[in-house]
Amino acid sequence: MTGDTPQGTGVGRDVLAASREARRQGDVLAAAGRVFRAKGLANATMADIAAELGVSKVVLYRRFPSKEALVEALSDPAVDMVKFEK
Repeated sequence: MTGDTPQGTGVGRDVLAASREARRQGDVLAAAGRVFRAKGLANATMADIAAELGVSKVVLYRRFPSKEALVEALSDPAVDMVKFEK
């Protein structure tokens, strides 16, 4: 009966994809936190955060449309669980 139930085939992949997405989101927020602490909120740029992550600005902008959106995500109480020191 293994593999005979179509309703169970994608669940594991969905969970793994959600886990990877959450980890990536955490990585972006952690990098933003490091850059904001090092340069200050006003002086930090999306380019600085992208460089900290080792990705292009395009990749970063796909996740967050602006620096303000990143700051807003960092101020979300649910983000308090993210460690900013790596």
